[in-house]
Amino acid sequence: MTKTSKVRKAKSGGCLMVGFFGIFAVAGGAMFYYLSWKPISNIVAARGWVETECVIVSSEVGVHAGSDGSTYSIDIKYTYEVDWQTYRGDRYNFSIGSSSGYEGKNRVVEAHPPGSEAACYYDTDDPTRSVINRSPGHYLWWGLFPIPFLAVGLGGLIFLLTPAGRRKAGSRDAKQDRRPRAASLADVSAPRRYDPAEIGDGPLELDAQASPTMKIVGTLVFAAFWNGIVSVFVFGEIVPSFRSGDVAWFTTIFMIPFVLVGIFAILFFLYQVLAFFNPRPQLTLADGHLTPGCETSLRWSFGGRAGRIGKLTIELEGQEKARYRRGTSTHTDEHVFFSRELVSSERFESIHRGNAELALPERTMPTFDSPNNDIEWRLKVRGDIPFWPDVIEDFPITVYPGRPR
Repeated sequence: MTKTSKVRKAKSGGCLMVGFFGIFAVAGGAMFYYLSWKPISNIVAARGWVETECVIVSSEVGVHAGSDGSTYSIDIKYTYEVDWQTYRGDRYNFSIGSSSGYEGKNRVVEAHPPGSEAACYYDTDDPTRSVINRSPGHYLWWGLFPIPFLAVGLGGLIFLLTPAGRRKAGSRDAKQDRRPRAASLADVSAPRRYDPAEIGDGPLELDAQASPTMKIVGTLVFAAFWNGIVSVFVFGEIVPSFRSGDVAWFTTIFMIPFVLVGIFAILFFLYQVLAFFNPRPQLTLADGHLTPGCETSLRWSFGGRAGRIGKLTIELEGQEKARYRRGTSTHTDEHVFFSRELVSSERFESIHRGNAELALPERTMPTFDSPNNDIEWRLKVRGDIPFWPDVIEDFPITVYPGRPR
């Protein structure tokens, strides 16, 4: 693949990612406007509306059938007078659409029978706009639903479009250009002639598989997305049912596992926030071109308070992944075929920085990437910190097929 085609492929991939996150941002923004911004802005504006007496013309619970069951709405029509002119209104509150929970809506309808009088509020700038209940209600909890979509969309766009995100993507592309791609089956079964400029011999500073910032962002997005959806059912159905005395036991019991997962997601996010302040390992290989049977030197150091680490271990691991379909589901089997401990130390001098020999076995598989099978190599860094999240970092490495003799 030529450099030009790589650049075009990178740009097209970037455009696809921008479009992907853009869809989340637009959908989340539209839902946020209708479910959150519009009701809240109406509630705030109605604080300045004028109170008057209205006469209830009709009142009933609207039933809206759907594929997942029926939802309900408060359908009330009333009349009121402003400056000797009669107006008609049909808004009880500022909720959007219909929702579950028949009993609560039925109580509102029974409290406003036809022919009765009730206080309502109208806009002096536009008397056709009116409402009976201008107070916030539990329907505002639906405004939490679009927040995960906004978080995923805006978070992804900010990362892709800011200079930091472009620099990170650019550094990854540069490393891919400097080093050849993972070996294919053809590379394993047949020798390949390497161009010395392509191989890129020399020291190689390794990158962690996932940065602490991305771990925080990832867990935050998941926690917000999961708990945003769960809260719709908890605060939209379960909590009102407890307040009314008509407890929705089936929904409550059904939602318990989902609530527990949400709590675990929040705790795991807090765990990642604490781990963000851990010492950061930096690994460098004396020779970045690794082949089966080769030996090189591994140098490590820590940025931050490395003295907090009680024990440091660095392990070289080779893992095979096999993906296959079973019916309509895709399964992945993982098997660690090679594992060797390179460093194990409890002394501060050798924890803060040091060197170790890295030797690969002669008869082993190089890095391999295909739709159904992968061979992955990594250096696993583990630092035990008492009463604090441990240092857990993986550094992927590439093992190339051996040079032809």
